Amino acid sequence: MSEDLRLDHAQSGKRTVNHMHLKACAALLLLLIANTVPAATPTEEPLRAALAAGDLKSAETLAQSLEKDYVAGNLNGDEYTNRLRDILPEKAPRNWESYLQKWRASNPSSYIASFTLGIFYENVAVQLRGFKYANETTPDQLAGYHEYQEKAQAELESSLHLSTKPYPTYCELIPTATSDNQKRATYFKAALQIDPYSLCAWHKYLIQAGPRWGGSTEQMQSLVAQARKSQLRESEKRHLSAIEYTIQAEDATELKRYQEAVFLYQTAYQEFPGKKNVWRLNRAGETAKKGELIDLAVALYGKVLDIDPENTAALNARAGLYEFNQGNLALAFSDYKASADLGNKAAQKIVGSWYLLGKGTTKSPEQAQVYMDKAAGSCTPPLICPPSNKK
Repeated sequence: MSEDLRLDHAQSGKRTVNHMHLKACAALLLLLIANTVPAATPTEEPLRAALAAGDLKSAETLAQSLEKDYVAGNLNGDEYTNRLRDILPEKAPRNWESYLQKWRASNPSSYIASFTLGIFYENVAVQLRGFKYANETTPDQLAGYHEYQEKAQAELESSLHLSTKPYPTYCELIPTATSDNQKRATYFKAALQIDPYSLCAWHKYLIQAGPRWGGSTEQMQSLVAQARKSQLRESEKRHLSAIEYTIQAEDATELKRYQEAVFLYQTAYQEFPGKKNVWRLNRAGETAKKGELIDLAVALYGKVLDIDPENTAALNARAGLYEFNQGNLALAFSDYKASADLGNKAAQKIVGSWYLLGKGTTKSPEQAQVYMDKAAGSCTPPLICPPSNKK
């Protein structure tokens, strides 16, 4: 990366979170706090379904089989870690704590039972704390965070002794050592010794090397250069570079350096292109809009749609720019309709009301009814509906 593109992070110290860990890793799903446990469904992950049903014996049998697959080399570290994360529901209720504790107590030598309880505690800690900076967080929130974070760290460290290959645990422990660089480096090196070909440890360590965690752009660049010489697969090296540029883009956006942020998001996409990662171009479009770079935003959403013509987020975003920023209702209607025809409910409501009003298209009460019905709206003949799209 050339010198003129290096971000000036002199101001980033003002935004440091005082070593508070917010789970920046995009791969982890944050768990919400609730009061009931959802019933298991036929399509649910089998181990999760066994836990939800209280069948601890089956849960442990499935866990042992999964661990054996990893130890035998049938799964790499990233695959194994993702499988373990999938054990918890996306919105794990607090009552899951008792289920996981019973599983852990009934199988004290179970690595996966211990690991799962640890990441549950981690996610509860983050949810209790919230996502604002430390000076905007209440003492009660911080107290809840510390309580569950300590539980998480103790459980995760305990799990290290229950497996010959505790790669997922080392990955999870990396971001917990927010104020101890040496300990964080130790966790990182331990993870690589177990599985040098997996990305998760590099990803977690790279995030912690960023400016908002007390590091710098230079530290991230140095780590990516180190990864380039490692045993990671080439695709994983490119993925790591994309993560680096994305982190830099997020920081540039917070500093309101929108044009630079757009460039960095585009560079991140170019490092790891493909339909799966087109969200980075969508993010570039959002950033350009924030910076009032309207023509650039329109062009970026166009790039997204060249790669993924069925991307309704890009269609809706570009339609909004046509409507509100460029005053081109015909183009706006075209994008809204394309999104509506792909099943987007918000776009269907807009298209229905526009057909009703003759906005951006020929007035057609019949087509208005079709799209309102598709959106499951409340409009019925004589189709007197309020406009469904306001700036």
